[in-house]
Amino acid sequence: MKKKDKSNTQKKPNPILFYPLCFGLKMYYKMAYKFKSNKIKLDKEGGVILANHLAELDGLFTYAALFPARINMVAAYYYFINKVVGGFLRTMGVIPKYQFSSDTLSLKRMFAVVKSNGYLCLMPEGTVSMTGTVWHVPFAIAKLLKRFKKNVYVSRIKGASIVSPKWAKYYKKGQVEVETILLIAKEELTTLTEMQIYERLLEALIVDDFDYAKQNNLTYKGKKKAEGLESLIHICPSCKSDSDIATSGDYIMCKKCGLKAKLNDKMLFEFEGENYFENYYQWYNYQRESYRAEIEKENFELKDTVKFISLKGGKQEYEVLHDEGELSLSKDGFTYTYTQNDKTIVEFFPLATVPTLVIDAGKNFELPYTDHIRCFEPKDKTKVIKWAECHRILYDSNIKEMK
Repeated sequence: MKKKDKSNTQKKPNPILFYPLCFGLKMYYKMAYKFKSNKIKLDKEGGVILANHLAELDGLFTYAALFPARINMVAAYYYFINKVVGGFLRTMGVIPKYQFSSDTLSLKRMFAVVKSNGYLCLMPEGTVSMTGTVWHVPFAIAKLLKRFKKNVYVSRIKGASIVSPKWAKYYKKGQVEVETILLIAKEELTTLTEMQIYERLLEALIVDDFDYAKQNNLTYKGKKKAEGLESLIHICPSCKSDSDIATSGDYIMCKKCGLKAKLNDKMLFEFEGENYFENYYQWYNYQRESYRAEIEKENFELKDTVKFISLKGGKQEYEVLHDEGELSLSKDGFTYTYTQNDKTIVEFFPLATVPTLVIDAGKNFELPYTDHIRCFEPKDKTKVIKWAECHRILYDSNIKEMK
């Protein structure tokens, strides 16, 4: 007897686990983060929920906001490597997906959810944004929404990139709010072009958490609020040094010129001397413009010695595959040069075929290419964010030229 093909099926979250856990989560967040969410009546015939992804806790905030709806969340395959964690996530109806690569099985399960009138939840950026702003949203999401033929909702998570930014070593306590709206009714999907869908989605996903905090006069409690920020910020606005930024406790400073600023209870900078920026968004935007100026030079090239690493089978830790090689980024793409068995090997990855870099700032970055993901650890780990941002600037420019 043939085994039943389960690739086209997807179970809803186990109600025995789902309801008490999500209820408890919502109650805890109300106490810890003054959590708020609006009530919205979801279509009985199911729908697709998209959320911005600016912080580590976004998935949990979305569960709490949409409770009691039993949603099937899509998450990176990385979280399923551990068998115990993976088993729990599957019981909760979470669908594993390989990031930024072709994953037919994951796609089949997503369609299974919408065809059974379930609620599918996606974070279209596919990775947590380091910068507190929308990172990269693939255009393919618009095509997918058209094929789903279901109501499209957007959960706008506000305040999370201050409470639990990816760069932070410690979470802060402060208000988080999730506003869920109906973005596109299923009937409207048939009349809108893919570009119209994409542009409407991008506009809905944009959230300015510092503006939200200012409008609501919010404060944030926590220890060592600045620690980890050096993995995002590495250019000093005073002396222009690009590798001397350090943090300690609530302070960020430049080891070269002595620039120093404190993060106060509103997560705003208090500089000793000249005030350069109000918040880390502004500092990062300044840094991004310096990258852009560098890229505009005729022979732009970003280059470093790298280790080529990969996840160990069945474990959430890395092993070194090539101890030393050279990676460069130009306006044409990435070039990786290394030696194996006394032979020099050169691999080239065209810019247009690499949609984004998945980064662990201050550590390494993943380069998705066709059906494989290559992970590189640069010698200068402070520049991981520079690799990702320079690629994004070049990729976006390349896409505009193609249009």
